Amino acid sequence: NGICLSFLGALIVHLVFILLTTIVFRDREDSRNRVLRFAAVFGNCGFMSLPIQQAVLSADGVLFGASFVAMFNLFSWTWGITEMSGDKKNISLKKVLINPGVTSLIIGLLIFVFSVPIPKVVSLPVEYFAALNTPLPMIIIGYHLSKSKLLKSVTDIGCVLCSVCRLLIFPALALAAVYLLGFRGNLFVSLTISSCSPVAAYTTIFAYKFDKDTELSVNAVSLSTLLSLATMPVLITVAKLIA
Repeated sequence: NGICLSFLGALIVHLVFILLTTIVFRDREDSRNRVLRFAAVFGNCGFMSLPIQQAVLSADGVLFGASFVAMFNLFSWTWGITEMSGDKKNISLKKVLINPGVTSLIIGLLIFVFSVPIPKVVSLPVEYFAALNTPLPMIIIGYHLSKSKLLKSVTDIGCVLCSVCRLLIFPALALAAVYLLGFRGNLFVSLTISSCSPVAAYTTIFAYKFDKDTELSVNAVSLSTLLSLATMPVLITVAKLIA
């Protein structure tokens, strides 16, 4: 039941974000706005959120977080790729259904539901890889920060607006929606952690792939990541108080 609700919550959050970003960044033909819309919708719910969910909520948080990542993959390979490229022909059903995020989640759910015993020779390496869940993302995030031009990102109104929407406005409205629908407890806190994460590094990858403004995408990732150091603890604390 909790897993199904986590998928539903992630679905609602993404739909609310997409609705809001089309209102804030209205000019659909503006190449910059395509990057900003993508950046405002898709957060770093994997590298940034999962380690926090593991620390705050333990196994439940990771499981709920993985559901959010799966929904992230679904939307990024459908709405996201269409938005960034401007062409619906770029949607690939194979990439939507067969990618590391969705595949690993399905395998994990099957093991969990059917209580499949895992031999030590398999579980031990998995535990070692799990231990990298925090330091590895920090290295990747640090790399992106080193490539950014922070002064330019701070003076770019679009970049600043995108970061504020991504970190505060959109999460607050989306989480208000799921809260009114009755989401509570660890699930609500997990949704909060995923929803208020900074701009996903995927934004730069997609911008490069479809010949959009990669510098803007890097600046959005970097600025939002720095600001999230202040915004995420506040939103997570509020979520824990009201959950």
